[in-house]
Amino acid sequence: MLYDFGPRLLKLRKDKNLTQQMVVERAKGFDPNLLGKYESDLAVPRLTEAAALADVLNVSLDYLTSGEKCNVLSLKELSPEQVQLLMFYL
Repeated sequence: MLYDFGPRLLKLRKDKNLTQQMVVERAKGFDPNLLGKYESDLAVPRLTEAAALADVLNVSLDYLTSGEKCNVLSLKELSPEQVQLLMFYL
């Protein structure tokens, strides 16, 4: 269940000083008309949309959807060699 999803999404966006338009642009393939509905709890995102939002906001999908905290390590800026090295130690 998505408890407090809309308010959490809104707070995360504002904490990162992002406009709705900025989030939509960064979450490629995202319907710009839906973000406001999600923030107002008028609609629930599909899994792919929620994952894109979590990625843009740099939080885990668990945190975005339920408020449960977990450590997130972004691999976006790492080279393939660095990712392999990390995976070796996990």
